[in-house]
Amino acid sequence: MFLKRIYHRARGLRWPILYRQPAGVDTVALTFDDGPSPESTPYILQQLDRVGGKATFFLSGVRVAAHPGLAREIVAAGHAVYGHGWEHVDHEETGGQAAVAAMQRVESALADLRPTPSPYLIRLPYNAGCQRGWMHRALSEFHPDICFASWSFSTRDWVLAQGCESLDALRKRCGQVARQVGSLPTLPGSILLLHEDPFQASGALSAAVARILLPLLLEQITARGCRLEAIRTDGSNIGGDRRRVPGW
Repeated sequence: MFLKRIYHRARGLRWPILYRQPAGVDTVALTFDDGPSPESTPYILQQLDRVGGKATFFLSGVRVAAHPGLAREIVAAGHAVYGHGWEHVDHEETGGQAAVAAMQRVESALADLRPTPSPYLIRLPYNAGCQRGWMHRALSEFHPDICFASWSFSTRDWVLAQGCESLDALRKRCGQVARQVGSLPTLPGSILLLHEDPFQASGALSAAVARILLPLLLEQITARGCRLEAIRTDGSNIGGDRRRVPGW
């Protein structure tokens, strides 16, 4: 089931989880967690604008509160924006109600910048609760039409600087990741995981990863003739996916 949309069964319901763009959509969806950040957000927006691409941003509440102007710039540039919780904590440990409260708090801040989306894509820190029925049920209290957004391919950008003693070494490692993405047979329609400024990133050069990795990725993606678009939430990929399953 890798690289395909799957459904998680939970107490008589099948909950939608997105791993790819909907069937028939061949655009690539770049997703950025943990922003906004003055270290990377302006550069990311500049690079996306350079290639005429749109992306999906999952913003952390503490950083929206610290940098509201950057969050506003992301929205103004036409990108899709959703909450990524308030603080970067594992809500599988804190519980469903804490996750609901965190999402309500971050969305309250984001709702001042753009209308609350519906359907609402959910991606908590550490992808917490993605395949936990209790988390899906809990977050239905936050929004009546949610869909967890996972990914087809993770760049693991939060560890790319680990062990790199020079920028040249980091460029080499980022190049390897970018070429791996560019060679994916299933690249059209994929959802890629990146971070603006990952919490708890390892390596002394971790702050340089976003600036090095993103242009290399864009080069590979555009060389494949793929356009960049936000995760699609229209059509049959979201609506009507929850249904009763007899015997569950």
